[in-house]
Amino acid sequence: MTTIPQIFIKDLATKPEQASQSIAIGSGSEKCAFVPPSICEGEVSLAKTLSDCITLMQKFVSMDKPQAIVASLWAASTWFVVSCDLVPYLLITSSVKRSGKTRLLEFLQQVVRFSKRSDDCTVASIFRITSMPGNPTLLMDEIDQFMVTRREFNAILNSGNRRGSTVTRSAAKNNGGFSDDVREYDCFGFKVFAGIKADHISDTLSDRSIIIKLRRKTEQMKRLRIKNFSVEFDSIRQRFYSLSLKYGKNVQEVIDAGTIAFPDSFNDRQIDMYEPLWAILEVMCEGRVLEQCKKACELCLSSPDPTSDLALLEKVRSYSTKSTKDWVPTAELVSFLSSFPTWKNMSPKRLSCIMARFKVKPVRKPQLENKRGYLTAQINQAYLQHR
Repeated sequence: MTTIPQIFIKDLATKPEQASQSIAIGSGSEKCAFVPPSICEGEVSLAKTLSDCITLMQKFVSMDKPQAIVASLWAASTWFVVSCDLVPYLLITSSVKRSGKTRLLEFLQQVVRFSKRSDDCTVASIFRITSMPGNPTLLMDEIDQFMVTRREFNAILNSGNRRGSTVTRSAAKNNGGFSDDVREYDCFGFKVFAGIKADHISDTLSDRSIIIKLRRKTEQMKRLRIKNFSVEFDSIRQRFYSLSLKYGKNVQEVIDAGTIAFPDSFNDRQIDMYEPLWAILEVMCEGRVLEQCKKACELCLSSPDPTSDLALLEKVRSYSTKSTKDWVPTAELVSFLSSFPTWKNMSPKRLSCIMARFKVKPVRKPQLENKRGYLTAQINQAYLQHR
């Protein structure tokens, strides 16, 4: 896990001829080459590795379990980069500060393949980092602070999720300036971005990303230090790497076959984004674990706008309070919400997915023919915690 020195980032944009003096990119130097972890002896289980990663992640970051599942599965997929021709980015965002975005980025830095973190990158540095031998995973924080003013990023990021995508730049002379020669830089690879309202910065970036939307934690978490969990992180990396060596070809075959059955709720772009993750699941998981992970992916897609989620919760709370009942049937809430243009296509399943984000689950009433509904007290508690 390497952080690109900021001096290098700044110098590279203005004095590309000095790149070899700062960091020997592409030279095969030990500092910049991918150094694989050791291979695990014996059988390795993806389900167990994901479970360990999820448990550890939720110790560091306050996030829903479906989000932790998807983020962990995405981290695992970075180790299968050689099996993919198209990869999803991961976009970590929230509407407020202090919601754990940087913390999650720091966690992922420990478990993804060949991580290269650099905040406040210049455009010139980005394609030099991504073109390092070994397909590094790029991690960038605070993108809301600089991407708005550096629109040149879009050209690189819009094509960098597809293998073979490059940017062409003039080659630098050893004594300064540029020659008549040109050089192509590889842009392909997994990338993580974090920032406040980062999903609104660029439609094309959001369209190519699996989005993790964090909310400010509602209770104090135990303060943990990354360096105190080096053994756990090493174990997760070793297992991900061992699995990629053993099953990489199988994963590629599943992706190339294009036979994974996705729900109708996924559009074509979302299928592209989740296909590498689901291919890994199809090859190495089955039964309850397979279904749980796929369900988590669906939940992360259920509502793209956190403001709309909270607005819906507010409407549901208002309706349930006025009803003066301790329990409101799902059918009533769906009918009520469908009267608003924003939720005109509301369904029981969609309502369940959104309410699950606030940890409110429907319950059955045996005395009412097992009809499903929501407890008014739970709705009110969820609203008070998240408003």
